Formats: sequence, C-alpha cells, structure tokens
Amino acid sequence: MKYLVLIWAGLWRKPARTVLTSLSIVTAFLLYGALDGTMASFNQVIHQITGDSILLTVSRVNMGTGLPLAYRPRIERVDGVQAVDISQQFNAYYREPTNSVGVSARDFDHFRRNPWTVVSDGVLDAMQRSRTGTVVGRALAEKYGWQVGDRLPLKGGPLRKDRTNDWVFDIVGIWDVTADVPFGGQADQIWVRFDYFDEARALGNGTVNALTSLISDPSQATRIAADIDRLFANSPDETLTRTFDDLIRAEMNQITNIQLMIDVVLSAVLFTLLFVTGNAMMQSVNERIPELAVLKTYGYSDAVVASLVLVESLLLCVTSALIGLGLAGVGLFPLIAAAFKISTLPMAPSVIWLGLAIAVALACVSALPPAWRAQRLEVADALAGR
Repeated sequence: MKYLVLIWAGLWRKPARTVLTSLSIVTAFLLYGALDGTMASFNQVIHQITGDSILLTVSRVNMGTGLPLAYRPRIERVDGVQAVDISQQFNAYYREPTNSVGVSARDFDHFRRNPWTVVSDGVLDAMQRSRTGTVVGRALAEKYGWQVGDRLPLKGGPLRKDRTNDWVFDIVGIWDVTADVPFGGQADQIWVRFDYFDEARALGNGTVNALTSLISDPSQATRIAADIDRLFANSPDETLTRTFDDLIRAEMNQITNIQLMIDVVLSAVLFTLLFVTGNAMMQSVNERIPELAVLKTYGYSDAVVASLVLVESLLLCVTSALIGLGLAGVGLFPLIAAAFKISTLPMAPSVIWLGLAIAVALACVSALPPAWRAQRLEVADALAGR
C-alpha cells in the first residue's frame, strides 16, 4: 500500500501533464482499437461467410473468360469434393439504365441454400416447372413493386440469339435473407434458370463464370485445390482454384493493401506516442530527483526506486490504453463497422490483448531511461543539486 501511495503521488505531481499525456495515449489506442478492430471484424465476417469449405475455380488467364460447364463432372470426381455448383452472374436494368439489378443464372437441379438465404421449397419447385421463371430478392420486389405472377422485362446483359438484349422472365417467388446476414446484406438479386439463359444467349454457350466446390474437410482445401487445377493443366482452359476467403482478400489487395495501410498509420502514431510518454516520464523524474534521493536515505533500494518509476509508467499507459480500447469497442468501432456494412460483432479478443501488450511495451520503453537514472542516482549529488 505504501508503494501505491508513492506511485499515485508521483503520477499526479503535475495533473495537467498527466491528463494531457493520458489523453494522447487514449486517443492513440482509440484509433488502434477502431482500425484494427474493424479489420479483425472484417476478416472474421469474411471467414464466417466463406470459411474454408468452399473452393472457387476460375480461369487462370482471366476470371471473365469463363470455364466449360463440362468441367463440373470431372471436378465432382476429385477426392474430397462433395458437390459442385455453377456461378454465372450478369448485370441488367429494369426500365431505366439507373435501375441496375444483378442477375444470377443458377442450376436449380443442384441448388444449395446458404445459411443466410430464405426461400421456400414451393418456390424452388415452381422454378423447376417454369423455364422463364425467376425468383426476385425481397428488397428489389419492395423497391419496384414486383409481385408473384408479374412478367419482368430486363434489358442489358449478354446478347441473345435474336440479337437483342431484351430478357423477359416470369416471377414465381421471392427470396429473402436472415436477420443476421453479414455485411448488412439484402436480398437484392434476381435468380433465373441457367439452362434457359445458356440456351438463349448468343455467345459463351456451355461456359460459366466459375465453379464452386463444397469440400468435406476444410483442412484438405490446399490439396483439393491443387488436385482440381492439376486436372486441367496444359489444357486450353487452365484453372485457378482458391478458397473464397483467399479470393476476396486477393481482390481487395488488388485495390490496395488495407492492412498494410492501417499498420503504417498505427506504427507512426505509436512511434510518436513513445516520444510523448518518454518525455513526460523523464520530466517527472527530473523534477523529483531530491525526493527520490530522500527515499534512498530512508532505506529504499536502487531497484525499488527504479521499480516505482516503471510501475508509474505502466499505470499511466495501461489504464489510458484500456480507456481508449473501451471507447473504441463501444463507440467508434461500431460506427465504422456500420459505415462499411459489417455486422456488429464484439471487438476481437486478439485486438484487446495485442493492444495491452503494446501498452506494456510502450510503458517499459518510455520508463527505461528515467528508471535507469533513478537507479543510479547518488544521494549526495541529488541533494546537493548536482
């Protein structure tokens, strides 16, 4: 208890300096918690959506080139692959070019629901019966007033064999998403039958944008991906197979390395903070040289005096860091996550533990020079003002 009183008294010897230094640390860790916490949440959501159980196979040359649909049965025979689905997307518009909609041509003989899709069996049966059938997302249906039984004219997308871009579908149902869908997603896509779409388009018949494989053992993802690509090595349509997780990160890194940018910014902030806290601790010790000398005359050892300085720095840095991380977790982090339409998730424990480790390292490095001086302090010289 006597040590705590001494530490507390030293910390608040100059309240203004302590408050300003603490605010600097709080601000730095608020920024760290918000940026690193958002990135960790983003990574968590990506993994939650994709995991390692889905592999995406695309053209090695160009994702837009497409792959032969005939590749599907060959991939299905690869050891560890449970099912293979197609991915065929295109954009069109409803009435006006500004009313852009995404269209997904799907194989309803191999339809698989994902955990966030809500669609009834009756709707899927209706799609099986109607070649021109379409299932529209609830968000689009509410936006444009579409109802089951309506005819849906769309323009754009691939050229048809009749040399037009006019596509007409019959709405047979509406699909939706669950309340906990990641990224605040909406049911804003139109599903159509791939066989009808493929037969009607003028170019690219018998090809798909990509093939998605559901695998039985995520730990074997690397091996299975290599086996798939080996099947089509040296063929006219070589493949590149990756997990959805890897694909999304690769696409993001083509734009910019967000994690690197965050790391650079945070490194600069924390490096500057090191000088701020180090200067504050050095000033605090310099002002208390006679007092520290008196402590030594009362029998406090060199190690104890140095430890008082170190613990004072730890108390200041760790407490301020916890406040900053707390404010980031309950305030700024959710706002940033909402802006990026990332599901509200608790701040990852790894972010908090790393933040505390950084705070401890910051405190130790900042306190090292003044603690070293306090330990080597000569009583006579200190009391004489030398």
